[in-house]
Amino acid sequence: MNLEIGKYVRTCNGTIFKIVGGNEDKWDIDISYSCLSRLEDEDYTSYAYNKNNSFFKALAKKASHEPIDLIEVGDYVNGFYVIGFDTLENGENAVIVNADITYGYGMGVIPEKEIYSIATNENFSKIEYEIDD
Repeated sequence: MNLEIGKYVRTCNGTIFKIVGGNEDKWDIDISYSCLSRLEDEDYTSYAYNKNNSFFKALAKKASHEPIDLIEVGDYVNGFYVIGFDTLENGENAVIVNADITYGYGMGVIPEKEIYSIATNENFSKIEYEIDD
């Protein structure tokens, strides 16, 4: 996997962040938008996520300049459950979402340029509370 400044990265634990500086020896990432300390079990130091490149590469699952490439079925985009992907008539990539997750019906399409939030399925699994019968 080719990592470089400007790419977004999705970790095996479901955290998404952007590489904002550094080099292959030590990448610096933007964690200002997430509570990374609560979401990751791995060791990191403030703004510098990795202590060596092999640690970072082992943790990274996907990397891309476009956040839509990191989205998977089962994630949530703009608060909606992702059920698939599509390409619009104008060639823009989009996610297909379940527009009404309460009742389980209805589909919607969110174009790539209208994506403003992503919550990964791994993060939901970490914070869910299961009720025993």
